[in-house]
This record gives sequence, C-alpha cells and structure tokens, in this order.
Amino acid sequence: LIMSLYSISRFFFYYFNRDLYPNVSISHLFEMLLGGTRFDLTAILYLSALYLLLVILPLPTKIRNHTAYTKTAQWTFLIPNIIGIIVNCMDMVYVRFTGRRTTCKIFTEFENDNNLGSILWQSIWQYWYVTLFCIVIIAIFYIGTRKKWQASTYAPKYYYTLEPVIMLITVYFTVIGIRGGFGRYTRPITISNALQYTNTPQETAILLNTPFSLMKSLENTTYTHPRYFSNE
Repeated sequence: LIMSLYSISRFFFYYFNRDLYPNVSISHLFEMLLGGTRFDLTAILYLSALYLLLVILPLPTKIRNHTAYTKTAQWTFLIPNIIGIIVNCMDMVYVRFTGRRTTCKIFTEFENDNNLGSILWQSIWQYWYVTLFCIVIIAIFYIGTRKKWQASTYAPKYYYTLEPVIMLITVYFTVIGIRGGFGRYTRPITISNALQYTNTPQETAILLNTPFSLMKSLENTTYTHPRYFSNE
C-alpha cells in the first residue's frame, strides 16, 4: 500500500510541476516511475525499521498479541510513514524554488529565518491542492493499515522453530532493500544512483522521494566558509 502511494505521489509531483520538465515523454515518465520504486523501498524500510523489529521478534504470543504491544507496533509504522508522506508532498511546492528534492541542507538554508512558521502556514493555504492531496494520501494510508496485526497461533514447538527463521529471512531481505540490491559488492544506494534513470540531473527530483533524500544527505558535510582573511 505505501509503495503504491509513493508512486502515486511521484506522478502528481510531476503533474503539479510539469512545466519544469517540458521534455519528459510519457514513456520516459513511466520509466522514472518504475525506477523510483527502488528508492521508495529503501526509504520505507528505513522509516518502518522499528515496526519491522517489533513484528519479527520471536516473543511469546501472549506478549505479541497484547493490545498494548500491537498498538505500539501499529503506531511505529503509522507515525514515521505519515511524516514521510508529509515531507514528500511538501516538495511538490518547494521544488519550484530549488529545482531539487529537499536534503538536510534545508536546516542551514533557513537557520537565520525567524518567520519559517508563517511561511509554512501561508503555503498550506496558497497551495491548497497539494494540502488536499496530502490529506487524501494520509487518509488512504491510515484506513488501509487499521487492521489489527496478530502473531501466528500455531503450536509452540513450531512457533519457536519457525519464527527465528522468519526473523532472519526478514532481516536479510530488509538489509538488501536498504542497500538497494543483491550482491556482495552492492554499495548502499544513494542520491546519485537516480541519474541512471534520468536524461538530465533536474529530472532526479521526479525520480527520488524526499525522505530518501533527507536520510541520504545526513552524512554530507555542509560547506562552511573558511574565512582565511578578514573583509579588509
């Protein structure tokens, strides 16, 4: 469900900003929609890491099926992914001013601005159609994930044999998904990998998603002025 919602958001990201990308053909757009799922998977696995941990731990079913535990697991999935949806939709507007997906540089770009709150509030109303789209996507996501999760109920002798195996398999494929592919020499997927699916660097904004761009730019060092000489 969340992968589908990210793909829908990518399409509307292009639709709202199609004047910025006049040379994108229909076939190339669908090529980017397909290639973008690779980056969506990585972002979703990062955002859902705690949830995945809670649902694969081979704890006794009495604990795993307890209301408090299942509710905690549900909200560790909902809250991070709803935040991811919101920041992803925000870039439908912000890309018109930057030409790229938002990265962690935004924290230094706005560090001296005191009216960021009023800018955001004004943008919510000015770009009401993006706000409405974001609300609809969140509503679909919430309604589609309301079903209560329940641990397996098979016999204990099978439960404590199979659940650790399931946990190891899940961890393995989660790591593969986060890294962006199979193979011993596959390096973790990063922002620059988007270029292999695009014709121009500007088109990477269509292909990527904002949670991925934010997380992958955390380790980047922001440029600082060395100030070797005084102004005089």
